Amino acid sequence: MRSRNGSGSRYSDYLSHSEADDVMHAAGSRGFAMGASNNGYARFGGNAYADEQAREERRTFRCAGCMLVAGFVLIVAGLSVMYGADYGATKARVVDGYDEIVDAWTNTYSEPFAATTFEVVFGDSATHSAVPAHATHHVTPIDHASGRVHDYYPTAFEVTSLLEQVAVPAMRANATMGLPADGWGDASAGAAAEPATPALTPDQERDVFEYLTVPREVVVRVTNPANDANASPGGGTSGGATPTASSGEEDAAESVSLGARALVAKFERRSAGWKPCKYQHGGYYRAGMCTTYTVLDTLCVKVSRDPGSGRWAANATYGGVGCDPAREWRVESRKTTRAPVGGADPSLSTIRHLGSGRVVVRSAHDPLMAALNVTEGSMFFAEKQAGQAAAATVLLVVGVAASVPGVLLSAPFLTRAWRGREVLRRARGERRDKGREAFDDVL
Repeated sequence: MRSRNGSGSRYSDYLSHSEADDVMHAAGSRGFAMGASNNGYARFGGNAYADEQAREERRTFRCAGCMLVAGFVLIVAGLSVMYGADYGATKARVVDGYDEIVDAWTNTYSEPFAATTFEVVFGDSATHSAVPAHATHHVTPIDHASGRVHDYYPTAFEVTSLLEQVAVPAMRANATMGLPADGWGDASAGAAAEPATPALTPDQERDVFEYLTVPREVVVRVTNPANDANASPGGGTSGGATPTASSGEEDAAESVSLGARALVAKFERRSAGWKPCKYQHGGYYRAGMCTTYTVLDTLCVKVSRDPGSGRWAANATYGGVGCDPAREWRVESRKTTRAPVGGADPSLSTIRHLGSGRVVVRSAHDPLMAALNVTEGSMFFAEKQAGQAAAATVLLVVGVAASVPGVLLSAPFLTRAWRGREVLRRARGERRDKGREAFDDVL
């Protein structure tokens, strides 16, 4: 590098003193210096570079150690969780217990239950006739992942709607209510279309709503197949006599009460404002009160026959006489209908649109009840253990992934340590050989 001389016409091959100072100070300010010289300038030193490299290696070694420790902890935790879950054995044990219940249903309980006659009475039996329950065979999907779950033929008895089959005919037959005789869609009663409702006056709507909100007792009548053994398929007796409702026949029909139930219920509660009332509860807000309405959705009861007395009764196995653990085995389930905007009660057409009063009778020995109980309603065997096994798998994968960088970062150190061990071993061997040769020379 050259600089101008004093005359400005020639370049010198050597830096001036001030220019050399500038260069050395710039090098020092850039952090390139590793040590100081006698004249105050920083110099590049081999020892300082080795120290910096050693610090970086220690930092890398600590990082590798942390990754290896973290990976080891995660792997141990994953193995512990997986061993504790024992998903395969737990599921096999639960499935075996369920299969025993399925076999008992198929071999013992299915046919007698299917041959039993069930009827539902809503309200006073003197004014409301019993509605026959029809058999259904709906199959609920269940976990077949193991391939060992036994299949079965389900049977339940059902009344489609107490509203349509009992309440509406009773209201139409009630002369004091004065409901229209036409416009109910009777011609298409067997069709799947929504039932038609004629236009009602405000007074008629009020009377209908009051009728539907009155709780009435729901009773399931059970007739054993043995009681009908002398009945002919056509409905008469074997002797051709006309059957009569004698006291003996009435006693033969056992009754299982489901309690008093209202098809429509009205509730009033305090509310912090109209928005929570309308958007959270679907109600109508007025003067600090929120008015809400619910409609009876389903009544489901499981029944069993006492082997000693032979009488039918509601069965409280699993914690209640209902059919669903999600509702804590309660018989009744209701659904909410939105309150009309104007504050009036829901109309009959709205209530009929929602449907109300389905009644289901199941056997306490139905495998579906056992499956709902053991799976807590999910119909997936050993679901908790499956979740634990999945979590354990995630821990194992993360632990292995965390260990890989640790292994790669620590590999050079391990290689160096192994090479140093080999060098030390060879050096010791050479010293032993030299000592042995010297000893031989002395001898």
